[in-house]
Formats: sequence, C-alpha cells, structure tokens
Amino acid sequence: QTLPYSAWGQAFTQLLNTWLTQSETTIAGWRDTILDAVGDHGQVLIDVIPALEHILGPQPDVPQIGGVENQNRINHFFNRFIACLATPEHPLVVFLDDLQWIDPASLNLIEALFAGQNASRLLFVGAYRSNEVEATHPLAISQDRMLADSDRVTVLTLEDLSPDDTNHLLADSLRLGVADCRDLGRVLVEKSAGNPFFFRQLLFALEADGLLEFHHAQRRWMWDDALAQNVQARGSVVDLMIEKIRALSANTQRALSMAACIGSRFDLTTLHTIVEHPWSKILTALNLALQDGLILRSDGHLSFAHDRIQEAGYALIPASDRPRIHLEIGRSLLARAKDEELERDVFTIVGHLNVGRALVEDDSERIRLAGLNLAAGQHAKRVSAYADAKNYVEIGLELLGTDPWQDQYDLTLSLHTENAELAYLTGQFDEVTTTATVIHANAQRILDRVGTYMTQIEAATAQSRFGEGLDLGLTALRNLGVDIPAQPTPEEGLRLHERFVGLLTSKPMDRLDRLPRMSDERAMAASALLASVMSTAYIANPPLFPIISYQGAILTFEFGVDIWSPFFVGGIVLVNVASITPDTPADDGRGLIHFGRQLVEVIRAL
Repeated sequence: QTLPYSAWGQAFTQLLNTWLTQSETTIAGWRDTILDAVGDHGQVLIDVIPALEHILGPQPDVPQIGGVENQNRINHFFNRFIACLATPEHPLVVFLDDLQWIDPASLNLIEALFAGQNASRLLFVGAYRSNEVEATHPLAISQDRMLADSDRVTVLTLEDLSPDDTNHLLADSLRLGVADCRDLGRVLVEKSAGNPFFFRQLLFALEADGLLEFHHAQRRWMWDDALAQNVQARGSVVDLMIEKIRALSANTQRALSMAACIGSRFDLTTLHTIVEHPWSKILTALNLALQDGLILRSDGHLSFAHDRIQEAGYALIPASDRPRIHLEIGRSLLARAKDEELERDVFTIVGHLNVGRALVEDDSERIRLAGLNLAAGQHAKRVSAYADAKNYVEIGLELLGTDPWQDQYDLTLSLHTENAELAYLTGQFDEVTTTATVIHANAQRILDRVGTYMTQIEAATAQSRFGEGLDLGLTALRNLGVDIPAQPTPEEGLRLHERFVGLLTSKPMDRLDRLPRMSDERAMAASALLASVMSTAYIANPPLFPIISYQGAILTFEFGVDIWSPFFVGGIVLVNVASITPDTPADDGRGLIHFGRQLVEVIRAL
C-alpha cells in the first residue's frame, strides 16, 4: 500500500530469481534483449523493479524531467520491457492479488499496460476483495476507465459460496456423499457466510477441537451434529486465525506477531532484533508455525501463507505497543543498511520509522528521519508516485524543529521546495501558493528560490493562467540579472538576432560540438527559467517568444550547453521559418535555408 510499485516489484522479482538460476549465457541474452529495447534508460526500469539490477547491472542515471513527462517515460519503457517478455511465441501471464491494497503507482502502470501495444500478448489477472472496494476507491475508478477504453477487459464477480456449493465442497473434502454432509454443511455455511477461506479454516478448527475425527475402523470422517452445531461462531476470518495462533506456544505467538509487524515477508535477522529471544527459541517457534502451514519459506526469507494470517498476528499486538515495535524494526534495518541498500529499501525503512516517529525524542534522530523522508519523497517522485512522495515530504516537515530555517536551512529549504512541487503534481494548487510564500520569505539566495518559481509557473500554466505564469518567470529572471521587457520592441528582437548570428558565425561549425557543459549556477537557473516560460510566452505574449529563444541560445554560447539548449535553438528555427513569405526574395530564402542548416548542426552538436 505504501511502497510505490511494490506490486510489480514483487511479481517480477519472482521471475527474475528464476533467471538468476540459469546460465550466464542465458542471463546475458536477457540483458542484451532488454537493453536493446530501452537503451540508456535501464535505470527507469530498475527504479520500478529494483531486482532487475541483478540482470542489467548498474545503469546510467536518467535526466530529470517534468512530472507528466516522467510518468510517460516510465509507462513507455515499462511497455518496452513487457514487449521483451510477452511475445507471440511466449505470451506472458501476470497475476496480482489483493488489488484493494494496490499503491497508486502500480495501479497507474496497469492502465498503461492496457493502453500499450502488448495487450494481445499479455494476460493480466487481478484479484481483490469487492467488499473493500467502493465506487470511490482508486481501483474502482481505474477499472471503470479501462472498461470504457478497451473491449478486452473482463470483470468476473466471484460470489460467496451458496449452501449447495458449500455442501459439495465439504463432501469432496471428506470424500463422502452430499446427503451425508448436509447438516454439517448447513452449520459451516451459517458460520462462514460463504467465505471459502473462512469455511476452510472452520473445518480445520472443528478437527482441532475434536469435533471432526477420522475413524479408522469405519474408514471415514465422523462428527456429532449436535456438537458441531454448538461450535463457537467466530466474528471474522481474522478472529478465527487469532484463535489458531493463540493455541500455539507463547514463543510462537510472539514470533508471529513480531513478524507480522515486519511485513508479509520477513527475515530472521530483523526478527531476532525485536523478539530478543535466543536463536534457538526463535527457530523452534518458527518451525512450529511452518509445520502448521502459517508461514512459508522461500528465497531465503519467510512469508505468511495468507494475508489474513498476518492480519491476525498483527492484531495480537496491543495498538499502544505497535509504534514502539515499528520504530525498533526501522532502527534495526537502518543500522544494517549500506548506502546502496538504504537507497533500495528506503521506503520500507522509513515506513517503519514513521509509524513510531512520535516516540523519537532525540533531536538529531528526528532531523535524520526528516532527511530520510526527504530521500524517500525524492525517490517516490522520481518514479512518479507523487501522492506517496508528498506524504513523505509532509512527515519530513513535521519532524523539523521549532526554528528550522535557522537551524536546518538546507534540509528545510529542500523539504519546502519538494512540497511545493508535489502540491502542483497532485493538483493542490492553493498549497503551491502557500508553500511558495513561505519559501520566498525565508530563502537566503535567489538561486534557492528558482525551483519554486518554476513550480509556480507550471502550476499557473496548468490552470491556463498563462499571463500570471509569464509574469512570475520574468520577475524571477530579473532577480537573476536577465532583464526581458514585457513588451519588447522590434528593435530588441533584431538586436538579439544579430547578436546570436554573430556568436554563431564566430564558432567554426566543426567546433560547435566542443562547447563546454554549462556550470555557472546563475546561468543554469536562467536557462531553466527561460525554458519554463517559452510555451507560456508563445500563448500569452507571442512577441516574447523569439526574445526568449534568442536569449536562451545566447546563454548557451556564452556559458555552455545544458539540457534546455535544444529548446532555444528549436525556437529560433521556428521563428525564422515562420518569417518566410511568398514575397521573400530568393536570396533571403536561400540564406534562411543555410541558416536553418547551421542551426540543425548546432542541435546535433548539443
């Protein structure tokens, strides 16, 4: 629920683990196939499925881009990854259970897959508890969209077992005739309300209580209808599983309840840290749970056999004790995590620490936890899990002291800046304004405010308030020393054009690819701001568009290349192409064509 893309990560980790058992030649084949499909964007996939790094190896960082663009990039390359696995010769089947708990990022990826080109070679099966998914649940809304957009989506509603179904299931389980089981079946239907898992566990409970016994002499299962009728009704599946766990030894109960705090999967080292029992006792306790089928062993970890069993184990812990236990788990995981493990497991670690954050009294630990929430938020934002990212950042802000701008300036600035951007990315535009006001009032340098200005521009543009966004950009640029008039004259445009042409002709074409990388902070900030208002100017104040394009390109020649340089050169091409008319002299036309070719070379050099 709280780990972005956790559903997909768990599903594909199982597949990747089978790959890792194969020969190096086979692994290399998969590596080459995937990298051929995604190129230098392997890190995009690793951010979604961390285990994929074991196959692909370390991958180069990908450029930081806007929120919508980043989501589109993830969707695009995940679809290309699926295309490597789902082929006409080898279709792919993916099954995700418990979708009622799916995180928003994983849900978005399901929609992207249905919209992709691999749907005919991919069978996706998802299961969820319909009684926990109302019409306003994100899953229900997403399902409605997919049903409207595709005729390949089928919804199968699994009803509760009917009395007749239950009776047949009971007869098959006990290998008896249907008529022989009718009375007991009626009792189980009443107690289980037709829930198959509940029915199965009730049957086990009858056997454990001695109300259902196998008689070897008669070679059949026997029961006393009167006693079975009096079996205590359990309020829910969880209540029944709690009773089952409470029937075990005290050591096993404690081990299972502590394991339930760790998660659906857990490791022995973390469990040993919080249980504080000798290894021998823990192993004995877990062996009993393994024998009873409550937990399973796989991939070097242990996991609960069913989510209801984990829920029951967790319910055994008093609510007042849970924050302390989660805090202990988080501290244990954090203490053992190396740098690369901390980045990979930051959501899990921070999730536990956040549950117990109210118990953290040491100021330095609170500040460190605020920093970890910032890291978790930035990681979640990188994979477009914006709602989760905002939650982490808000908790980070909550953990700061009474005078954070004075005591923890850099951390406080980063948290507020991220919060403003995430408010924009989640459509909370009023909060963008509120947070930006705080930042502008407390930031010590103009460079510390540039990111917030850009967020405000994007938020204004998203609301079609183009003039407001443009004014914000021009104000920020003036603060950086780049003065662009709101109402430029033709002479201003001509002056910048001539200046750009002069810079262009002073650089031999065979040396354009040697332009340095832009490193001046103020120039980089100005370049980013100019790029952020280009489209806004095109709509709200067209005469400003060429001014901004030329100004940005001039920055490239004076300070070096950055990621926005191609935008400015493209803008200049657009301006000059648009200036061609039927009355343009042929020589002028040829000159513009030559100039355009020069600009193409500049783009290639960038």
